[in-house]
Amino acid sequence: MRKEKETLRLTRTMTDKHRAVRYALVTIEDFLERLRAETTKKSLQRLRDLTRAGGDGTQLVRNLPAICPTAEWEKTPDGGVSMNRFNGIIALELSGLHHAEALAAAKYGASLLPFTLAAFIGATGDHVIVWVKVCLPDGNLPKDEVSALRFCQEAYPWALSLYSPILGNDLRPVFSAESQNVLRVSSPLSYDDAAYYDAGACSLKVGQLSMLESLRRSVKSSDETDEKSQSLTERMIHHLEHLYAFRHDEVRGVTEYRAYDQWAYGWRVVDERVQRGFVIDLHRVGIEAWDADLKRYLYSNKINRYDPVFNYLQDTIGHWDGHDYIGELAATVPTDTPEWPKWFRTWLLATVAQWLGGNKKFGNSIAPLLISPQGYRKSTFCKNLLPPELRWGYTDNLLLENKKEVYYAMSSLLLINLDEFNKISPGIQQGFLKNVIQLSQVKTKRPYGSTMEDLPRRASFIATTNMSDILTDPSGSRRFIGVELTAPIKIAHSINHFQLYAQVMAALSAGERSWFDEAETERVMQHNRQYEVRTPLEQYFHNTFRIADSDDKQAKYYTTTEIFDIIRRKAGSQLRLGSLTHFGRFLMNQPNIIRLRRTCGSVYWLRRIDVA
Repeated sequence: MRKEKETLRLTRTMTDKHRAVRYALVTIEDFLERLRAETTKKSLQRLRDLTRAGGDGTQLVRNLPAICPTAEWEKTPDGGVSMNRFNGIIALELSGLHHAEALAAAKYGASLLPFTLAAFIGATGDHVIVWVKVCLPDGNLPKDEVSALRFCQEAYPWALSLYSPILGNDLRPVFSAESQNVLRVSSPLSYDDAAYYDAGACSLKVGQLSMLESLRRSVKSSDETDEKSQSLTERMIHHLEHLYAFRHDEVRGVTEYRAYDQWAYGWRVVDERVQRGFVIDLHRVGIEAWDADLKRYLYSNKINRYDPVFNYLQDTIGHWDGHDYIGELAATVPTDTPEWPKWFRTWLLATVAQWLGGNKKFGNSIAPLLISPQGYRKSTFCKNLLPPELRWGYTDNLLLENKKEVYYAMSSLLLINLDEFNKISPGIQQGFLKNVIQLSQVKTKRPYGSTMEDLPRRASFIATTNMSDILTDPSGSRRFIGVELTAPIKIAHSINHFQLYAQVMAALSAGERSWFDEAETERVMQHNRQYEVRTPLEQYFHNTFRIADSDDKQAKYYTTTEIFDIIRRKAGSQLRLGSLTHFGRFLMNQPNIIRLRRTCGSVYWLRRIDVA
């Protein structure tokens, strides 16, 4: 008669309000159901947000129930703990995984081995726990606690030697907070709706290598047979894909790789140096592929596409906890401008919408301009706006004179800081910069590209300066939000980027406006007048004329030329008054000025104040 398979039961421990530890047994199915439950997610959200922000969640972890997979434990009458049954499970942990992609990669790497019973994200959200099934060479398990402890001490090195080549050398055994005893390991209850579980996982026979050797020889024999019938290109691709995963970063236009034996530790760009190393490695195994063969593959549509910005923002959707992180961040910038929090919020929403390509007709055509003396931490604030995962998309040393570089940066970066804005010439400020800041697409050539392409614009602008008279556009500075700081920015404030962008995504999903309407644009222009550069001609105008009301009996209409001549006679020929065209644009954009179109051109209703 066949013996029925015994139910695998785990030990759940919980510390009550009297600091007494209570024990209970749960089936692995019940554990998995709780692991994937929405209620568990909500109870862990505060802990994971605190961890992402760099805080200490020790106390929150202590309040969680813990799960011990290795054995069934129960309390003894004398207050001790004894083992009822050893489950044949050991627990490994891989820490330091700060992004959803790295966590998923670690679980995938663990799933490649047939001994993995389960792999799931730990309670703090920055590590993966792997449960490995183990047994004695004869397939049995130790019966008593002493034998089980000795067996675990022997099993861990075996499991680490097998899993480390896939998951990395930072893999280690899970230890409970109370004990370093590898038999009594436990970890806090966690949440992972995509946890890996294999009820049919086989056990790693500790002390027996025959299965692994047979598997290795089988794979090697298969590879050798296949190579004989493959073309050079097929052999090259087969060899590379056997060792590495590849993806094409659509934002930066580069191909990245990650070795399978370092699966959970990030992607690296396939630069020229790496390509040469690939070619050398190919030659060492007898595959005579060359640089052109390799590049043809690496920059082909055979490589999967990947958008790091979309992936990051997608991970935040639905996770906002309701706190106003945008307003909190705006408040770290001390200023007397009352509209700053509202303007900053709209600009940040527009920035993220630009990353997502939300508006195909208009780009994010406005940029904050932070004004203060040196040492007010303006540049640090700008850089910290991006989360660490996306900080590659920030620059503060872009040369506007190099138009090709500017166009490519707008398609491949996320935030461009026009640092030391006062060094940008009036010609570039009024011409090229004014034009590019409103583009929704850019026409440029990618690296390694042979033709011009229409690429989506992703980057938004922000600017910093040490001077208050900085804006030179006579038609009105609607492209910038001048913000004068009253004190240094509070950079000691730790930005919870995950929650910040979760709030932005929630606002965009709710349909909140991410652009400045006409009334707001007019208010921005009015606010910016205090930061405009006044040319001598403009200063003489205000000393000579006053913009008059319609019922002013002492006012009359003047043409642009008449006004220009009056000022020129007053100032004398020694003063450079600037061009008549520039002055005409200046007059047209004066607030509340009355203008009429006549056959002689535009005339302006003004009152002279320099004559009695």
